[in-house]
Amino acid sequence: MPFTVCRKLKRIQARFFCGVEDQDRILQWMKWEVILNKKDYDMLVIDSLKAYNEALIYEWRWHFLNDGNLLWVSLIKSCHGSDGGFSLSSSCRSNSGVWMRVVNLVWNLHNNGKILFYSMRRKVGNGASIRFWLDVWVGDVILKDIFPSLFVMAINGDAVINDYWVGNTWEILWRRLISGGVLESHLEKLQEMLDSIQITDRLDSWR
Repeated sequence: MPFTVCRKLKRIQARFFCGVEDQDRILQWMKWEVILNKKDYDMLVIDSLKAYNEALIYEWRWHFLNDGNLLWVSLIKSCHGSDGGFSLSSSCRSNSGVWMRVVNLVWNLHNNGKILFYSMRRKVGNGASIRFWLDVWVGDVILKDIFPSLFVMAINGDAVINDYWVGNTWEILWRRLISGGVLESHLEKLQEMLDSIQITDRLDSWR
């Protein structure tokens, strides 16, 4: 729901639990936010409408990423690009419209630190749609940030996973042979991370 509507409902909710009419003015001995922090009042559960509304808004991102076969998702992609405006590199977040208001609200949650951008990670299937270096799919951070020196050495920084998965083994193409030193140490750590990954015939998804 729009945040203006959410604020009005929040005021109505607060005045209802205080037992006052619209025109009455009373002294509140406890902030409404403090009341919301204490969840259980003799079986009466009071929830934050704002937090609930933010969770519902963020759910749109989850459905967009996981339900790619739905008509509304295809429509959004045709209007706003394949990423729908959720990508870090997206250039359409300044556009107006109902969907972009949803996208901007989601980005506000990221920018305010309420929900981390990488809280949603890729679940590897066949590796055809997951970028090896630029998506979160092994560990909690993109591989580009974990191994920046290896990323610079990679020939194709935009490669997807199955570009490097050849004949049931990992074959990453480098600009030059990596032998000795810090780069070799990083390569060994990368290989250890990759050894825990299973490539299947299923489609990639989100979690």
